[in-house]
Amino acid sequence: MVHRERYRRYKGLGRSEKAEILLSALSDGTYQLAADLALPKQLTQVPYEDILVILDKHFTPKKCGFGERYKFYAATQEADETYPQWAARLRDLTTHCGFLNVEEALRDRFVMGMQPGSEKDKLFARDLEELTLAKAVELAESVRSARQGAAASSSRASTQGPAASEPVFKTATDKYARSETSRSGLKKEVCQVCGYKNHKTDQCRFANHKCKKCNATGHLRRMCKKINFVGTGESSESDDDGRINKICSYKGEPMTLVISIRTANLKFELDTGSAVTAISELTYNKYFKSMPVSLECARLFTYTGRAIHCLGILKLPFTYLNQTHDINVHVIREGGPPIVGRDFISLFKLQMSHINFTQSVNVVDQLKSQYPGVFSDDLGMFTKYRVKLEIKDNAKPVFLRLVLLRLR
Repeated sequence: MVHRERYRRYKGLGRSEKAEILLSALSDGTYQLAADLALPKQLTQVPYEDILVILDKHFTPKKCGFGERYKFYAATQEADETYPQWAARLRDLTTHCGFLNVEEALRDRFVMGMQPGSEKDKLFARDLEELTLAKAVELAESVRSARQGAAASSSRASTQGPAASEPVFKTATDKYARSETSRSGLKKEVCQVCGYKNHKTDQCRFANHKCKKCNATGHLRRMCKKINFVGTGESSESDDDGRINKICSYKGEPMTLVISIRTANLKFELDTGSAVTAISELTYNKYFKSMPVSLECARLFTYTGRAIHCLGILKLPFTYLNQTHDINVHVIREGGPPIVGRDFISLFKLQMSHINFTQSVNVVDQLKSQYPGVFSDDLGMFTKYRVKLEIKDNAKPVFLRLVLLRLR
């Protein structure tokens, strides 16, 4: 009631009374500014409405029409922005643009500035005459809801059913590094000389055999542990067992490739043990956060059998060696460095060269055996050429006895 009474009294005031109330409420600086703007008239003689116009013109910031339109046309939808929020932000940007047809401009920018996806493709297929901004927002929301619902149902089905693809990492059975258990339950010891399990180490007939890798006696090349551990798919009685199917180096840096993805150049590790290409959640947030991730994801495991938490699959264009292919990249929570697997190797047709034989050569031992006289501890004799010694006249030979001095 108090506010209504005040409003009734204010409404009943005349223009001169309103002007006096306004001027009395102004600060000293604002009052002086209004007086300067009203010149050559006296501020007390200016009507109430004119005072408001003078102050509004001075304090209202000037807007550049082309600048405001540039902001409008350059706007794009954010990754975490919903379609109603995107439409509301566009409408706010049109405040000072001065469009003749605001709704048409809003509709066009809404569709063209959307994030890539099925929603944008659906709107591009609609007729311009029938599509309005409200219908575009409604259609985009319905497509998004349907897509998320289908992805959620597929994800639940994949977790309850069998695995959709093979694990990320696999380990081959190592025949020579550990003991195995037979069907009867008895453990068979692996011979540390040759790798067989049908005899003990002290009974091996290759005990005096010389290793072709380290030149040491007491084991075959396949059991050598000084340089690399080399395991083969099959064993034979001969030490020269042909092609090496697996080489595991204890030391060394991983093989890396620099791959161009859109505008970024990323370093990937080449992992032939991985069936898929994967990046960590940190890499995704840093380079590809604006791109949507499919919720469908295969069941992945490490080589120890631990399950890997996959956040989704992201399709990215990989460019390498002047070739470009789209690859499904798995986004892994708390993952490590980016890796490319066998899917990348297959698409880009990378050739993996085979190693048929490896041998370590000791250069020092080879030189000693080839030139034994050079490395002998005995005194040598120069026999290649005749040597002439020039001595002083009347020089007499002197015999000197070796004397040992004790140092104190």
